[in-house]
Amino acid sequence: MNPSCNEWIPTEGSPLTVILLICIVLLLALIVVVILFKFKDSLLPKRNVQDEGGEQRTGYELVTINTTERQSSAHVTSKEARSKIYTQCESLSRTNLNESYSNMEEVPVQQLPTSISVKDLGLYIYTHNSKFFQDEFKRIPEPANVTYKVGLSKQNNRKNRYKDIIPYDHSRVHLQALNEPEDDYINASYVRDHQNRHKYIATQGPNFVSLNDFIRMLWEQKVEQVVMLTHLDEYSKEKCEQYWPTSGTKEYGTIEVRLTHTKNFTNYIVRYLELVKDQEAHKVTQYHYISWPDHGVPSSPWALVEFEQRVSALKTSTPLVVHCSAGVGRTGTFIALLNIMQQAEQTGQVDIFSTVVKLRQDRLLMVQTA
Repeated sequence: MNPSCNEWIPTEGSPLTVILLICIVLLLALIVVVILFKFKDSLLPKRNVQDEGGEQRTGYELVTINTTERQSSAHVTSKEARSKIYTQCESLSRTNLNESYSNMEEVPVQQLPTSISVKDLGLYIYTHNSKFFQDEFKRIPEPANVTYKVGLSKQNNRKNRYKDIIPYDHSRVHLQALNEPEDDYINASYVRDHQNRHKYIATQGPNFVSLNDFIRMLWEQKVEQVVMLTHLDEYSKEKCEQYWPTSGTKEYGTIEVRLTHTKNFTNYIVRYLELVKDQEAHKVTQYHYISWPDHGVPSSPWALVEFEQRVSALKTSTPLVVHCSAGVGRTGTFIALLNIMQQAEQTGQVDIFSTVVKLRQDRLLMVQTA
């Protein structure tokens, strides 16, 4: 399928494509470096923090680690590396991204492993140029033998926000069947973590037709946390139908949704919702990040670090729902970040390339940048 989603897909090879691609790659790696100051030789003791609303959440003290030497003349502390990475990411829009570092030798992509030690990550990013990351991104294979029959059917066409962002048949979320033909369909996909568990649901921002189905999915999947990465409207275009009441209570099909309270932060909003059906109540916390524009990357990596830590702090045994507008670009990048962090904490390694490959096996165009 050729993408034609309104969630802005720049043309391959354009300066905007390169800028966006490198920013996202560096952003992912930068965030990992920042959060993984918690690593030294092993994980540091945890500290408990009282979250909004009384939940107990767990965090880590952040400490500086040293990167190992790759060459006798190249020893860079992680503090120096992250400063250079952050500066580079911020200045990408002002530089010629086709220019290579003058002191760097080109290494064929196929000769390099995709798994990187956490302690070497800062130096790895700093010593590879933009062309390397662009070439690596182009190597991501298309998944084989996938079908989209259910999502493309005439009955379900109106439920898709974008006509060619369709969930694969093998990984789509099935709603409980009601009375209408194919009423088990929603544009949502189960997405695996690095241990192959169905830990996430990546989905589009609901449109008017699928609004009640979205709430039904939250109820049926017993979802406790939702991450929203889009505004309701961006650049005068609707990106997501509002699925919570502005205040009080609102009915969505057979389910009543009540907004209990809201916490406002600089870059995100936390909404505490209660879903009620047949006198049974279920609580859902929505984390709404508001500083990630549709046509770019988050305004501040550090703000996204804080947001990721808040989302990850409250553990849940049910799937974490993540959505933007199409459910592939910002959604894929955030789930990739969560998976990379989990992998780093458990193994001391990060594999951004393989992480994106696996995401694209579960949902079309995840981490959509080119």
